[in-house]
Amino acid sequence: MQVWTGWFARTAPGYSLLVRGPANLTRAAGYEIFEGIVETDTWFGPLFVNIRFARSGVPIQFDNGRPFLQVQALDRRIYAESLQNKFVVDDASAISPELWQAYERSLIDPIVRNPERGHYAKAVRRRRASEVVCPVTGAP
Repeated sequence: MQVWTGWFARTAPGYSLLVRGPANLTRAAGYEIFEGIVETDTWFGPLFVNIRFARSGVPIQFDNGRPFLQVQALDRRIYAESLQNKFVVDDASAISPELWQAYERSLIDPIVRNPERGHYAKAVRRRRASEVVCPVTGAP
């Protein structure tokens, strides 16, 4: 089923919108949001989302206090054809000592050595607060 959000969307040249279910929230019971990229710099129209029902014969309720979708601006270069299928996965023995140290700082230290609830979220909030960045271009 297609649901119109009631919004229209337009982005700067070279930017698109990723329409998806909300990140970091549990999925809603009974339906699933299909992700999609809309090139809203060239296409203008109603912002809609496609929903797949997981159960039949059961009412689906949308809670107005809980978001049912998320829209995120994407620089088109992120998903350019030239970047597709260009990923290399090497053997773990090829990982440098510096990357292993970064892995330990990111995962092992906060979980095993210094377990603190919400460590990653707190670190991200501190980092973001110290950065002043344009929300559209990402430039300082």
